[in-house]
Amino acid sequence: MSTLSEFEARVYNAGERLIPGVTHDVGEFLRHRASYAFWRAIIVRDVERGHVRAPRILDLGCGVGHGCKFLATLPGAMITGIDNSPEAIEYARKHYAGLNITYQVAEAVEYVAAMNEFDYIVSRNVLEHIPNGLDVARAARWRERLCFDVPYGEQDDHNPHHHLHTIDESMLSSFANAEILYQDAEGALFNAASKPERPNVIMCIASRDRLPNIDALGLVFPLAVWEIPNALGTADHVRNFRFLENKLEALTGRKNELAESLAGLNRYGVEVGQQLATSTAQQIEIVARQNTVETWIDEIKAQAGEVIEQQTRLSTSLAQITEYQGDLVAQQNDLSTRLGAVIDNQGAFVSQQNDLSAHIGTMIETQGEVVARQTALDNRLTAIVDGLQQASARLAALEAQMQTQQAEFNQQLEQLRASQQAQLAEHNAAVGLRLDELDTQQARAAEQLTAVQQQFGQQLAEQLAQQHAQIDAQFVQQTERFERSLFIRFERWLRRLLRRPAL
Repeated sequence: MSTLSEFEARVYNAGERLIPGVTHDVGEFLRHRASYAFWRAIIVRDVERGHVRAPRILDLGCGVGHGCKFLATLPGAMITGIDNSPEAIEYARKHYAGLNITYQVAEAVEYVAAMNEFDYIVSRNVLEHIPNGLDVARAARWRERLCFDVPYGEQDDHNPHHHLHTIDESMLSSFANAEILYQDAEGALFNAASKPERPNVIMCIASRDRLPNIDALGLVFPLAVWEIPNALGTADHVRNFRFLENKLEALTGRKNELAESLAGLNRYGVEVGQQLATSTAQQIEIVARQNTVETWIDEIKAQAGEVIEQQTRLSTSLAQITEYQGDLVAQQNDLSTRLGAVIDNQGAFVSQQNDLSAHIGTMIETQGEVVARQTALDNRLTAIVDGLQQASARLAALEAQMQTQQAEFNQQLEQLRASQQAQLAEHNAAVGLRLDELDTQQARAAEQLTAVQQQFGQQLAEQLAQQHAQIDAQFVQQTERFERSLFIRFERWLRRLLRRPAL
């Protein structure tokens, strides 16, 4: 069990409430889910036989609401969950809400005394916490069936939170048309004829006279956890409890891994932020020097009218470099912001790195073109005007310094990318080892897992597609703004050039 927050500890109540994926082991979750799956399947059969249409169901002592959420998948069902813990109800409303689910803070004794009639009432390991809890269940008003389970034969000193002890078949026989079943520690269900040697809980199904007995459903006991839905002929989304066990275990391990790596990621984010700040300062200095280069280019245009066309191309190229570098600074800031999102979506983080690498490659290609054009311009200027040699030398020196700084910047980005890829490789290796361990367990349930995995993959693909669409939309907007800005600058420079008197 992972470390609980103060709020989760109050919900947990020293082990008396289950929070799926947070408290208890997988076995406890499976035992709870097996009870709810069996009750849900019985209700489905009653609906199919026309005994009830839109069942109204009360979960007496619903805890955090995972059972209510499971029952809410019944077509037309309306679920009410009550619990005496405000924290548990708050957790249920946040994590297990539904349009057909109502949660209420209430004491069971007071609620039952004033309750309206429900079609079905279910209660999983709750009545033993209530003084005279079985009498409270007898007083509840229901039209179709009452389904509950409690610990079997528990001694007085076993649990200080329990008020009812040594519960056995004789204490449940007075319920209407009571049928007794049992559940073992693995969550499997047994009827009276197949009663296990050491039952974990005893289950009572009380029914109205018009409804068929559980024995009439033609079940073959004992029923393993994953056999319960299939045995009753129902087609619901929890046919494979083995998958739920593996998934819950994997999610718990994943949560612990993320908690351990979060501190390291935070430290790494600080280092990246410092590197990005240094890179931003260098880019600002480069932009300032480029502005100086543009001034020198204007002077050269005034002295050498022959090379106005080539100077225009150089000025445009330098302006493009400035814009590309501005885009690079924006991408770096965006990368710093998205580092926090790497915990939830590492695939999106890798995509952003690829986008950044593409931008850097574009900038390097543009700089190569600028170097070639600058060389050609220097040769022509040397042949035309001896006085321009000094300016050409200064331009060449500045260009070399820019390339050196750009090479340093690229080296820093490469180191950053290599470090990130190394961390991703280590994480993927750890995940690979865990998946190898799970392969053996999942082999027997491969056919049943296929449908669930396809659904999960489709949802993940849709989420990734949405994120890629958002990134693409942002890139298109930035490109449009860059093109508009470049066009306006070029138009202003052209107007100034046209207004300048001819040499």
